[in-house]
Order: sequence, then structure tokens, then C-alpha cells
Amino acid sequence: MDAARAFWSDPEYEKLKSDRIDKNWSRFDIYLLEGLPEAPAE
Repeated sequence: MDAARAFWSDPEYEKLKSDRIDKNWSRFDIYLLEGLPEAPAE
């Protein structure tokens, strides 16, 4: 969860995020779910 928040708020991503939204390059939805069990180690 922290990694996703850090990515979204990263200043280096800000320009790309703005361009993607303003220029209508694409649309996608992101769903983050807390509380799912951790994958077993192999």
C-alpha cells in the first residue's frame, strides 16, 4: 500500500500523470486492497 501511495505522489510521476489525464491518453482504474493474506514463500 505504501509503495502505491509513494508512486502516485512521486514528483517525477506528476508531469506524466498530468499529461495522461489532460491529453486523455488513457484511463485506468486502480484498486488497492488492504488485509489480503501475503503470498506464501516458495
